[in-house]
Amino acid sequence: LVLCGGSATDLPTQTPEFAKEFNVVDSFDTHAKIPEHFAAVDAAAKKGGNVGVIAVGWDPGLFSLNRLFGESVLENGSSYTFWGKGVSQGHSDAIRRIKGVVDARQYTVPINSALERVRAGENPKLTTREKHLRDCYVVAEDGADKARIE
Repeated sequence: LVLCGGSATDLPTQTPEFAKEFNVVDSFDTHAKIPEHFAAVDAAAKKGGNVGVIAVGWDPGLFSLNRLFGESVLENGSSYTFWGKGVSQGHSDAIRRIKGVVDARQYTVPINSALERVRAGENPKLTTREKHLRDCYVVAEDGADKARIE
């Protein structure tokens, strides 16, 4: 069994490679890319006769299970997940990997008007961008192309 960890940029290549030879468990958390990551790990694991379990972490993972349980009992309700205020380790790491970046922090901040609508019982349909602000603080190398970094 290989436990694959690391950043969201490492796991899409690491996990399928390990799944060819070993049973694997990873913590991949880029929600939009889970279907393609699943397909790659599934194909590699099947080829090697192994088991691949992906996206086992806090979210996706435990939070996803909590939402599933709630939605199965309260079938007419809606699930809302608001993150922050706080530092996102994965997003901060992604920014630091950009050429010309010395250091960076990304803060996830809930948008108060969206929180207020949910708390008022409006049951709005909100996109991720309507729920959160991503506040990025970046230290660029001297002479770096700041427009490209942005």
